[in-house]
Amino acid sequence: TIPIVMGQDNDPVGSGFVTSLARPDGNVTGLSTLVPELSAKQLALLAEMIPGLTRLAVLGDSGEAGNDQSVTEAAGAARRLNVQMQYLDLRKVGEPPRLFAEAKRGNAGAVLVLASAYLFARQTEVCSLALKARLPGLYAHSEYVRSGGLATYGVNVIELFRYAAGYVVKI
Repeated sequence: TIPIVMGQDNDPVGSGFVTSLARPDGNVTGLSTLVPELSAKQLALLAEMIPGLTRLAVLGDSGEAGNDQSVTEAAGAARRLNVQMQYLDLRKVGEPPRLFAEAKRGNAGAVLVLASAYLFARQTEVCSLALKARLPGLYAHSEYVRSGGLATYGVNVIELFRYAAGYVVKI
């Protein structure tokens, strides 16, 4: 019965917090980053920014909410754009240096870094590795660009928390 306001969540339905975005039910309300829905657009933007892109590495974390759906959405966009996609899972491949080594081994022409708390906490290292590997990247959060990444496309998480305060006031 205690109201709960989410400041942000990648996939509140997949996480089990709500039954649907349209009708959350229960005592949970708030905001979502809609990360899974954005990955296809992110991939399309990256392909548009890099003419002739044929191979792309998608870096993700299977332990992150919404990751599987993000990979599925990105794979669909890659097929439509005739881009060969290599998915590299942090949990299987290992630390960021190994992710970028695998991307280079797979002849990736760019990287799409999906939302991941682990990779976000290492954004400076991730961007440095992308630069060293000469792999342009598109990232889920603007902080990556401040750390040297090429581009970002996603929601402003700080603004989401500001909006969440409005939910609290209404409750």
